[in-house]
Amino acid sequence: CGELHRAEQWFAEMIHSGIRPDCITFNSLINACAQCGDCARAESWLAYMERQGISPDAMTYNSVINACAGAGDAERARH
Repeated sequence: CGELHRAEQWFAEMIHSGIRPDCITFNSLINACAQCGDCARAESWLAYMERQGISPDAMTYNSVINACAGAGDAERARH
């Protein structure tokens, strides 16, 4: 999905520029995953976010659920 790829490029540019991502930044990436129906990638970004010490919020979890639902994986969305 092109928009997700572009969002990840901007994220990498942020990091390269020394800008620390926050919850809103990760929510945007995870939402881009949801729009592409990429559940695995959304979960990967969630895990990375948590490793960086950033606490997910309701929007974060909602976006991961949407990504899993969009991928047709309702069981995964429940967990």
